[in-house]
Amino acid sequence: MFFLSDYIAFSLFRIGKTKFVEKLLRNQFFSKKIKYVYYFGAINNLPIHWDKKLPDNITIKYQEGLPTTSDFINVPRRSAFIIDDQFSEAVNSPDIQRAFINDRRKFDFSLILITQNPFEKGKFTIATG
Repeated sequence: MFFLSDYIAFSLFRIGKTKFVEKLLRNQFFSKKIKYVYYFGAINNLPIHWDKKLPDNITIKYQEGLPTTSDFINVPRRSAFIIDDQFSEAVNSPDIQRAFINDRRKFDFSLILITQNPFEKGKFTIATG
């Protein structure tokens, strides 16, 4: 068992990354149970209907776009932020950078970034050749 704090789910193919994260949350594979899920999807990519798949004791909120520092510092403890299909925007966001570096430990939340391509051009591009 572990407490998920930083996680990037990626695959270059559509093979169920979002479904995998849903199963992690549904089965509570954590030492500290997640109580709140904030799902941030790309515009026109909502909803995913996790409210019908996750246990009743997990509250879920759907939003388009990216979370902000205000979202992170006002979140209940043991929450999970899911950012789906917004990798380029997320790695270039000062709010997301701050969350990965400082806020997630201070405010006790998990941050999961789901992407198809971790090699997209952005602030933290990974060299592949």
